[in-house]
Amino acid sequence: MRENWRSMARSAVLLLLLSTAACATTEPFSVVAVTEGDSTEAESFYRFPSLRGGDPEVARFVNSQLAEAVLSVKPDEVEESLFEKVRATEDFPVPTLANVNYRIERFDQFGLSVTIEAEGCGAYCEYWERTFNFLLETGEWLPAPAFLKSDGSFRLLRVVEAEVQQRIQQELNRLEMLSSEQRTDEFETQENYELALEMYEECLRAAEYVNYAGMQFAVLSDSFRITVPRCSNHAMRALDALGDVAVEVSISDWDELLSDYGRSFLYGEENGGYVKN
Repeated sequence: MRENWRSMARSAVLLLLLSTAACATTEPFSVVAVTEGDSTEAESFYRFPSLRGGDPEVARFVNSQLAEAVLSVKPDEVEESLFEKVRATEDFPVPTLANVNYRIERFDQFGLSVTIEAEGCGAYCEYWERTFNFLLETGEWLPAPAFLKSDGSFRLLRVVEAEVQQRIQQELNRLEMLSSEQRTDEFETQENYELALEMYEECLRAAEYVNYAGMQFAVLSDSFRITVPRCSNHAMRALDALGDVAVEVSISDWDELLSDYGRSFLYGEENGGYVKN
């Protein structure tokens, strides 16, 4: 019996050592840039994030979601390039996406917030940004409302709404104070000036939000940034001096309203405890 206990003890110690060694050799998550220069006359350049290390299933899940959402491909099924569905070809010289790039907003062992920048091309090319937030415990893609409890999400939406309305009203007030000479300098014609006024007045009426649709939600080191897209269409863009409106709020001010998902992403906490890695 004593020998059996000794054998079991040795086995337990060996298992612990092997487990510790496996954990020690596991590489932490990292983000690597996948790049490609377009060889066609469009001369686009592509730089796209790829999550490496950590849990391979999580990394694969995150990379698949990003590639499918932005590049319209599944990484495991590409034939020659991650960018094969969006780059220009000899038959189609205008790329679907041009000059793709990214920036890391926040990245640690718990979460990844990354913004993709690109030019979408059709009848014309137009710059856009889209932010993705991933919980690295599971690889889940978290939308804006997931970070806060329902009442917190509603309150944050009201903060964003008030800030956007204030900035639009300030721009309207500025335009109304312009002299005739200043109007000409800024808009060239009275017609353009009046079109700008009408555009902002319509923007103000429309700046009442029931959800985060169309907004980009980024997690920074100590704040949330919510970006509301400009209200002008492409034809009116030249008259829109306001553009996208970015609203930043301190995470600490919303700490008591964080959801379990929000705490997991920010601190590795789940239901008051730490997420097991």
